[in-house]
Amino acid sequence: MSKIPCPTHQMAMTWLRETHNLFIRVGFGNDNKGNFLYMADIYDLTNDAVDGLYNPIVEANDYLFTNPKTYEEAVEAALKYTLENLI
Repeated sequence: MSKIPCPTHQMAMTWLRETHNLFIRVGFGNDNKGNFLYMADIYDLTNDAVDGLYNPIVEANDYLFTNPKTYEEAVEAALKYTLENLI
């Protein structure tokens, strides 16, 4: 059996923060039908924070059309979007 090294989600998110000043915040809520789902916002940390808060450059509703049911699905969707569209 061969092994392929790959980073964990957390390692990828750390790399994005340290190298590209991008931060992914995962939260949870309900969709318009009341179903529970996870969501992620993406922040650009190079902009100055207002009252200690950064404004998101991408909010969950802008790109997550799949209603992630797990934390991992939300992180994967945010990482995929970030790598394809922001870097």
